Amino acid sequence: MRLLFGLVVFVLWQHTDCLTRTTKLLTLNTFLINIQTEYQKRAEHIANNIGSTQADIICLQEVWDDKDVLAIVKANQEKYPYTLSGLHNETQELLQSSKTNRPRCLELGVLVMAIRTVANGCLGEEGDAARLKCLMEKAGYLDLSRQCIACLTFSGFDIGSLLKNCLFSNIQTNLPGLLVLSKRKLLNPSMTYFRQEKTLFNRGYISFEVDQVGDIRCTHQTSDSLGDYYDGNLRTVYGSWEDQHFDETKTLISSFPNDKIRSIIMGDVNTGPFLPIQTELQGYFIDSYKYYKSQMFMPTFETTCTYCLENPLAMDIDSGSIIDQVLVRTPEGDIATYKTMRVFDNLIPGETVPASDHYAVELLIETPSH
Repeated sequence: MRLLFGLVVFVLWQHTDCLTRTTKLLTLNTFLINIQTEYQKRAEHIANNIGSTQADIICLQEVWDDKDVLAIVKANQEKYPYTLSGLHNETQELLQSSKTNRPRCLELGVLVMAIRTVANGCLGEEGDAARLKCLMEKAGYLDLSRQCIACLTFSGFDIGSLLKNCLFSNIQTNLPGLLVLSKRKLLNPSMTYFRQEKTLFNRGYISFEVDQVGDIRCTHQTSDSLGDYYDGNLRTVYGSWEDQHFDETKTLISSFPNDKIRSIIMGDVNTGPFLPIQTELQGYFIDSYKYYKSQMFMPTFETTCTYCLENPLAMDIDSGSIIDQVLVRTPEGDIATYKTMRVFDNLIPGETVPASDHYAVELLIETPSH
């Protein structure tokens, strides 16, 4: 009997020693801008279903309003006890601020800007880009607080939305729109803006480490806002959106202190090939994509679009591209295998739209335990 028991224990030990450790990472640009199509239904769907992906670590982008951050965190707090955003404090506790804060644009500078806007005819300019350029150059738009700038920008110059969101609501903006959910403890977490100057979109990244996974950045890089470069405080720094994006790419890569552990960049990186992939690679900010690869940050997903023509929420000319990624730089001697797939890409049940204008990308890392 003892011999049989010992044999069972030995077999179980051998089996355990050969187990494969798995980790799933997921990135999704949520498109939670509250003036966009079916915003409320999509927000509720994401909050209630993002955990169904069974990912261990989730990087969400464009979760701009504090009420959406709070809803997603609360709906998933049992499965994902570790969370981080621009609304968390240094102990990673979510600041529930809507009840105590004033409206985002309740400041004297808004009145001054409104007078200058009318005097200079900024709202009569053709197109959002021209209006923003006028507001920044002639009306003091970037003299406002970051919270107010973000609210006005995402209100799309619709007066009703502007008044509702920016002057009559205590909702705060989660800058720079990022939210991390994790089943595993986040080590050494921090949030960094790419630029310290106040900008239209305040791009940045969240840094953290996860034991036995690696050093991770959750980010949303600059997009190609069609037309001439017009982000006021940076016009003497960059000549184009592409220049700004390339600088962000270099900043992300240089943020990793060493290459001895796995390095991961996940998010809407806004760089990648158009489909179908050509021998001479064509794509969105393709020089940044090539630079990532030259620095050994390899894209794990190159099979199908993440911003797609068939998605009814995708509206611009760059639909049909792979711009959402989990980029991985592996350390020497890495024996893990990497598998990716597109997920969260179905229509919301009973609706005519999916959860977002982007589809999610999920990376499965499988590491033998011996």
